[in-house]
This record gives sequence, C-alpha cells and structure tokens, in this order.
Amino acid sequence: MARKYFLKNLVFFLLPLLAPLLILGVFALALLQGNIKSNLEKSNLNLLTQTKANVDLILNEIDSLGLYFDKDPKIVKRLKDILSKKSLSLEELDSLDFIKNTIETTANSKPYLYSIYIYFERGGRNFFSSTQGLSNLDRFDDTSWYPDYFAMKARHNFWCKKRLIKQYPLDTKDTAIISIAKKLYSPGSLSGDGVLVLNILPGYVNHILKNLAVLKDQTILVLDETDEIVFQNAAQPYLANMNISRFKQSPQAFFSIVSDRKRYSISVIHSDRHGWSYISIVPNQSLYQPLSALVAFTVFLLILSLMLGTALTYSITRKKYRQLERVLKVIDAAKSGSPLPPLPERAHDEYDYIIQSLLTTFIEQNYLKIQLSERKYKLQASEFKALQSQINPHFLYNTLHTIYWEVLNLTGQPNKANQMIANLTDILEYSLSRPNDRVTLAEEIKNARSYIEIQQIRYQNLFEVIWEYDEADLQIKTVKLLLQPLIENSIYHGIKEQGGGVIKIKLKHCKACLKISVIDNGIGISKAKLQEIRKQLGAAAEPSQHIGVYNTHKRLQIYYGSDSGLRVISKPNFGTAVIIKIPLA
Repeated sequence: MARKYFLKNLVFFLLPLLAPLLILGVFALALLQGNIKSNLEKSNLNLLTQTKANVDLILNEIDSLGLYFDKDPKIVKRLKDILSKKSLSLEELDSLDFIKNTIETTANSKPYLYSIYIYFERGGRNFFSSTQGLSNLDRFDDTSWYPDYFAMKARHNFWCKKRLIKQYPLDTKDTAIISIAKKLYSPGSLSGDGVLVLNILPGYVNHILKNLAVLKDQTILVLDETDEIVFQNAAQPYLANMNISRFKQSPQAFFSIVSDRKRYSISVIHSDRHGWSYISIVPNQSLYQPLSALVAFTVFLLILSLMLGTALTYSITRKKYRQLERVLKVIDAAKSGSPLPPLPERAHDEYDYIIQSLLTTFIEQNYLKIQLSERKYKLQASEFKALQSQINPHFLYNTLHTIYWEVLNLTGQPNKANQMIANLTDILEYSLSRPNDRVTLAEEIKNARSYIEIQQIRYQNLFEVIWEYDEADLQIKTVKLLLQPLIENSIYHGIKEQGGGVIKIKLKHCKACLKISVIDNGIGISKAKLQEIRKQLGAAAEPSQHIGVYNTHKRLQIYYGSDSGLRVISKPNFGTAVIIKIPLA
C-alpha cells in the first residue's frame, strides 16, 4: 500500500511540476529559433546594404571622374594634346595644372584612394598620374595596369583587379591595391580609346567591414563580376572549402548550405550597376550557440527537478503515511473503548489537525451535551422576555387613551392637548407595532403628518410643510420611520435656528428607483460640519449627534445594500437637502 501511495503521489506531484517546464522549454526553443532566423535575415540584409552603400561611394568616384573626362570634348582634346606632345605651350601648361589639381583634390580627399591614372591611346606611352602628374610608362614603376587595359577593353567597360605595387623605387615590400578601371570614350566615338584607373587601398575598406556589428565567425564578402573577392572583413578558414561563386547563382536571398558537415546561413544581395555581389556567411554553430545553451539548461532543470521532486515526494509520502496510521489508530481506539493517545499541543499540519479534532470530539462529547442544554434554557428565557416586552406598548397605548378622555372631560371639548395626545398615540402605535415589517409610503406619510402636527402646535406654526408626490406611488413599500428622523433634523438644525422656514418633502419616481427628498431653507451646514456628518455616516460606530439620520442611513443599507443610504447636500444660509433612493426592483 505504501509503494502504491508513493507512485500515485509521484505522478500527481511531478506532472504539474515538469509539464509546464517542458512545454515552456519547447515553446521557448521554437520561438527563439524562429526569431533567430528572422532577425538574422534582417540583420544580414542591413549589414550587406550598409556595405553596398560604402562600396558605392567608391564606385561613384570613378563614375563622376569618368563623366568629367568622358563627356567634355574640350577637356578630352586638351588632355590628349598634352599627352601626345613633347613640349607644351603656356596655355597647355595651365590646362595641365587645372587637370592635375582636379585629380589630386579627389585623390587626397579620399583616404581609400592610393592614386588615379588617366590614359588615352593617342598619347602613346604617356599618361597622367595623381602622384607624379604627367608620366611615361618607361619611367614609371607601376605599369601592370597598362597591359590589363588592352586585354580587357574589347570585352568590358568596367573591370576590377587586385595588384601588388611598390610605392617607391627602393621599396622592398609590395603594397596591395585594387585597381578599378573604367573605359573612356572620346566624344562621338563608339569604341573606347582611353582608361580611367582608381587604385584603392583595400585595407581601408576591409577595416570598415571589420568594424561592422557582426556575429562571431561571420564573414562579409564583396565579389566583383568575375567572382573574385574584392573586400572582406576576415579570412575565415572555412572559406577555403566553399565554392563562393555558386552563392551568386542562388535564386534566394537567404538560404543554408552544408560544408564539411557544418551548416552555414548565407545572405546575398546583388548590385545591377557593375555586377558586384555582397555575401554574408554565418556558421550556424555560432548562430545557435545561445539556443544550444538554453537546451542544455532546460535538460539540466528537468533532471534536477525530477531528482528533487522524487526525493521530496518520498519524504512527504512517508510522513503522510505515518500520520494516516496514527489517525486510524485513534479511530480504532475510540471504537473499541481503549485509552486514547494524548492530545497534540499544536496542529503542525492537516493530519495533526484531524487527530486533534477527533480527540477533542470524543473527549468533549459530554461537555457538548451540557452546552446544548444550556442553549435550550437560554432560548426559552429569551422567548419569555420577548413575550413580556410585548406588554409594555399596550400599557402605553391604554394610558394615553385614558389621558385623552380625562383632558376631554376637563375641557368639555376637543383642544390642542387632545390633538397632540391622539397624534402621539398614533406615532407610538406605528413605531412599536410590527417593528420588522415593511410599510407602504401611505402609512409612512400618515405617521410623518402626525409628527408634524405635534411640532407645529409646539412651535406655534413656526414652519410650513409642502408635500409633493404621486398618488400612484403610495403603495410602494419601504422601511418604517424613514421620514420622521429627517423632518426632525430639518426642524431642530435648520428651521428653529433661524426662526422659521419651509420644509418640502418630495417623492419622485426615477427609472428603477424612488427618490425621496427632504429639503429645508434653514441656516444650512458649514463645509467642515458637512464633511464631519458624511464621515460619521460612513463610520461603524454610532455618533453622538444626528443619531436619527445615522440610524436611518444604516437601516437603508441593511435593507437595500451597502450602495444605498442617504446623501446630505447643504450650503450655509441657503438650506439643506437629504436625498434617499429606494430600489424598486
């Protein structure tokens, strides 16, 4: 039984513990994997777009210079004349200085430009260099671009080539440059007869690429139209085993490949301007490293939860099983009449509470019987007291009737004293009979009129009362003694203080409720006093003043709910209004 109980607790304890953790882990992995792929695609697109924009700035230089030396007939003619002559006139020297300043300004203002060459076939072996001005191939160190021009001009208008040159004749170390060449056309000519060469320092552009916010081991490549790598941020070892050129042929901008049993994510964008391509390569191992860590952490949590859950379930099951045995022993002892175990001092858990309750029940059974007898006696005593209290109202009624007739006998005719005694008798009978029953508004108004007549005789018609109601509403039932305390409050605290006034009692049917208003034009209530009264209405303890208003407010809340009650509105020297809303539903 203990083993079965343990397995049952293990299932019920571990299932709610492990299931959410497993579901959360799977959901997090799926969501994270999808987000990584989506974010990677967007990030790579931004990186490649940024790289393309940087490279386009360089290519824009050769396009703008090409337009300058390709479309202006005067500049092209002067430059050709200068390159083809051995001696120059003053005007030609001025033109040469202008061209030199234009090219040198461009070369010196761009940190990635090493030099600029301009060559026309008419000049023979003469050409113009931004570093040395008017130059000749026979006396110039960098000449490898010259045969490239004749090899490429028949097939290409634009080409790019990596080269190694010496900056100075005595240099022992070569400088790596990338020559970007654009074929020049003389005005009116359909075939090119010159070339514009921009020699670029690749280290500058590679440095820009290295400073991009890339992932670990991510490579950014810039390929020309011949699929040769022009720029790159890093030379990763995995590039040696990849066929980079086939990436350009993929119809998709984002895809995956497998190389050397490792998966890589590839992003490609193309430039239609010169046929260059921009490629991002990210090893999935680096990309999904956080995901792998999350998987490992989730598995670790599952194993740890399983171990801790099993140990905790075993401990709880063992403890509960022993406590169940104690409960069964108490029950068996009670059935057989054997001595009961001692009562636990404190209940540490539900089982101790059960044992304590069982022992208390058995031990105090006789005491409970005595308490039941005492309750029956107290109930009989309270019933007798209630019957006895019913005698007092009848005694008051009879006494008042006797006084009424004695006054009538003494005066010989009805008078104000008889009228006051009759009204007081009606009020007492209305107040003391059936205290818990609800009454109609007609009965409540009749009682209020009796009270008003007594007060008008007492104060010698100091105030006037105006009634406003619909006869159809008089059969609506409400709590007893609703109007009298409010009228009394208007007389004593409003009208009496200023020596006279008017009290208006208004009953109006509003949607699902009946609105009762008792309004006077007395002295009103100050703002501070009004706040005090409102605070007293919301308090639990009974106040020392305005007890009638407070009791009426509490009775309304008891009958109709805490949202009911009365509301007091007042303004000094203008009067006071007490408003009650009685639900009709």
